[in-house]
Amino acid sequence: VGLCSYLLIGFWYDNPANTAAARKAFYMTRMGDVALLCAMLLLAGATGSLRIGTVLAAVANGQVSPTGVNMAAFFILVGALAKSAQIPFQAWLPDAMAGPTPTSALIHAATMVTAGVYLIARLHGLFAMAVPVMALMAVLGALTLLMGACVALAQSDLKRILAWSTISQLGYMFLALGCGAWQAALFHLMTHAFFKALLFLSAGAVIMRARHEQDIFRLGGLRHTMPGLTAAFVTGASALAGLPLVTAGFYSKEMILSGVWRAHFGLTHGWGAGGHPLWGIGLLGAFLTGLYIFRCVFIVFCGKAGTVATGRTSRLMSVPLGCLCVLSVCGGMIEMPAPLPRPHLFSAFIDPASLLPHVDEPFWPVLAGAAAPLAGVWAAWVLWGRSAPVMRDMPGRPMRLPAWLAQHAPPGRAIMGTGQMTQATSTLIFRARTGFLDMLGVWAGRSAGRAGRLLERLHDGRMRRYAAWIAGGLCAGLALAVLS
Repeated sequence: VGLCSYLLIGFWYDNPANTAAARKAFYMTRMGDVALLCAMLLLAGATGSLRIGTVLAAVANGQVSPTGVNMAAFFILVGALAKSAQIPFQAWLPDAMAGPTPTSALIHAATMVTAGVYLIARLHGLFAMAVPVMALMAVLGALTLLMGACVALAQSDLKRILAWSTISQLGYMFLALGCGAWQAALFHLMTHAFFKALLFLSAGAVIMRARHEQDIFRLGGLRHTMPGLTAAFVTGASALAGLPLVTAGFYSKEMILSGVWRAHFGLTHGWGAGGHPLWGIGLLGAFLTGLYIFRCVFIVFCGKAGTVATGRTSRLMSVPLGCLCVLSVCGGMIEMPAPLPRPHLFSAFIDPASLLPHVDEPFWPVLAGAAAPLAGVWAAWVLWGRSAPVMRDMPGRPMRLPAWLAQHAPPGRAIMGTGQMTQATSTLIFRARTGFLDMLGVWAGRSAGRAGRLLERLHDGRMRRYAAWIAGGLCAGLALAVLS
């Protein structure tokens, strides 16, 4: 899968940026492969088999030590994080948008990046015995969904907005997996494939008809010249935001939020009765999702006309768009929220034991989960969708920032396009990017540099030192084998 992704991302190999993006994706996913190989060796050494059923039975029967279970689960988690572009391996996925848009719709929405989610869900019996690893997984998923949503809110490239959206939605899945709601993670994996493929394909059709223009601020008013694509994109955006009752994304996100509400990790019951912090982060992520995706909708398809559209969308392209529209609307109705009695067809198919009623679960979290995306859409309408929007982003016009803020703004840094913005909102967005995200990037860069300098000392060309390391590793391996 990694090789196919590398070849497809670098499909237009005459562009150096595309080949660099392909190499980055290949290298970062190979890091995850090394971690996965380490986990396989640990499990094979402890159980004598790599059959999933045998491994899970051995773990359940106590044949593997708690340390071995935690180490194997941690290495599998690292492999899944790299494959699914989660913190700290998220950098490769936005650059992967250099490939053809159908490639993004297939590999980066439904198959490759979701492989890590499926792997952890398939081994949920192993992770259930590794409570610290599950807690780490939930925290990383929550941080990733917030980071992806915040960065998507500050992007101007149409495909990169969808790429960061994918990272954010995968964070939802990892949050659910870390809370033990692996059924919800798989359900969101399925619905996400519907609406994200729809968004990528409709975005690709828009880009083709707009003369390969991807800057959302150079587009505008496309609902008049592309009514069919507008309807398809709005359908996908509504499902991504999780508009209640009428989209598939609502049902899968409600299942995730319900699972997070019931999570306890074996530490403190529910991390505080009445809704713990991870549930609040998931709710905030639902609000931000509605905000950034409908920001894109209002700027691209409403307002004044920008790039002139040419041509027509072929009928061959209209068929998959129509099918995905139907699935994005109706695909989630097979699984109702937990407080409602039926139907629960998806849970009955993958895990009938999960159909046990949850007596102490209130109904108001479902209402909160339904209100959050609606609030995000309303905020996007106020800021970008009205005839006199608060944020009027127009290309070529510099943004007016407060004097004290302009002094600290990096040169050439654009925040949510160009144009006039209110002081409070511009300050918030600027601090979110330069404060948290840039600090995170600087910290990651410095950490990688220090680790590189440390490893550089081990590779100084001295054969005696290499031989000593090999001998030491063999002795350590033999000692572990004898002691075990």
